[in-house]
Amino acid sequence: MFTSSAGAFGAHPGHDAHLLSTLSAIQILVMQGAWNKLDVDRVTKCTWSVSRGCSVSDRRVDILSLQQPSGVFAGDKYGEVDTRFLYSALNALALLGRLHEVDVEKTVGYIRKCKNFD
Repeated sequence: MFTSSAGAFGAHPGHDAHLLSTLSAIQILVMQGAWNKLDVDRVTKCTWSVSRGCSVSDRRVDILSLQQPSGVFAGDKYGEVDTRFLYSALNALALLGRLHEVDVEKTVGYIRKCKNFD
């Protein structure tokens, strides 16, 4: 179920939208052959972001608006970042056929910065 005015899904009705629960919802819809019932633009399209300069008055949570200037993705509107959120965003966008809308150069750059010896 969509959370109020958010483009993404919350873990439970009334909960804030989050990238992890949005990916889970998309995966379930795809497995059930029901992804065509999803408003893909609403889930993916940037309507607010500091980095993209969208209007704050139109603030919603959707996948593309969660990409940060560094290339990583925040999990929700509160801004916690983690590589699992990056994976979740890329997975969800790939399933929806919108992977081309990601700033790939920034995302790859962020992943390279995370590389370590192990």
